[in-house]
Amino acid sequence: MLIEQLEELLRWYRTKRRVLPWRETREPYAILVSEVMLQQTTVAAVVPRYQQWMRRFPTVEALARAEESEVLSQWSGLGYYQRARRLHQAAQEVTRRGEFPDSLEGLQALPGVGAYTAAAVSSICFERPELAIDTNLIRVLFRYYAIRKPAQNSAVHRTLREQFRPLLEFCSPGEANQALMELGATVCRPDPVCSECPLQKSCAGRQATGGATMFPQNVPKKRARLTPGRALVLQDSQERRTLMVKGTSLGLLAPLFQPPIMFSAEESCQQMQQAFEELYADLPASDRSWRISYSISGRKLDLDCRQWFLESEVFGRAERHLSSVLQVACYRFQEDNGPTPLSSLSRKILRRAMESP
Repeated sequence: MLIEQLEELLRWYRTKRRVLPWRETREPYAILVSEVMLQQTTVAAVVPRYQQWMRRFPTVEALARAEESEVLSQWSGLGYYQRARRLHQAAQEVTRRGEFPDSLEGLQALPGVGAYTAAAVSSICFERPELAIDTNLIRVLFRYYAIRKPAQNSAVHRTLREQFRPLLEFCSPGEANQALMELGATVCRPDPVCSECPLQKSCAGRQATGGATMFPQNVPKKRARLTPGRALVLQDSQERRTLMVKGTSLGLLAPLFQPPIMFSAEESCQQMQQAFEELYADLPASDRSWRISYSISGRKLDLDCRQWFLESEVFGRAERHLSSVLQVACYRFQEDNGPTPLSSLSRKILRRAMESP
């Protein structure tokens, strides 16, 4: 790509870019939060959650002071909760240092900050000429250069970084990165709208046999592992409290609360599995049941959900039984985020549980 094409792209970006809250600042904490939230999450889902997060934790110091349970609660529903924990740890590290690192290497030394996030923050906030390689940018450049390689090819990524470094020194690196990513998100999509692309005349992929959709090369996805299990929705019939525990017997979603979820898989946590099985054996016939599917960590969970409305005495016995080996919470479900950090899986189960039989 020549500087003329990059300038054309920047002109397009300045007139066509979406209005997004994190584009109104170059403060490194705000940019870091947005980049971490956007990993494997759509822009539409992130915008309201980003605004809510920044109201609750407006500075890196505010996030550093927060309890992990509150951080996870604010993150609830965004998924991939390790991101929230690492972001919390990064805030504590920045606060300990007294300032944000402004180099690529310094940023990558923070917990949870990888090559892409470090490049994005360093280019947007500190004008470092670093190419921020994400999925959208990869799609644009692999098509532009007609690169017949899988998107994950690290050798190609290194070449692109080296090739773009001198180009980025002639413009605003952060704006150039955002322009490439915006083009990939809105025009050079998996189903591209080439007629609206400012780079269409010089795009090698568009002119190649088969067109732009031939790039990058597709790599077959691994098939998700089907994992059957059982979710126990135990509710106090008087107070409408629901019994929750941290994690599942497979160790999934360990920092968050779920209804007891038990699996027959060999790799289950035996102590938790035993506690669930003993509890289940003591319960009467369930009042209601349904099935849900949920994808996580290369698995497709197939859950047989069963619901009980228990007398307070029976509910209390179940609570005491589980609390002897697990961390337990009693939850009154509501749509807004409460103090108990719940996963999207929990919310899916509980919303169904709150429907009329």
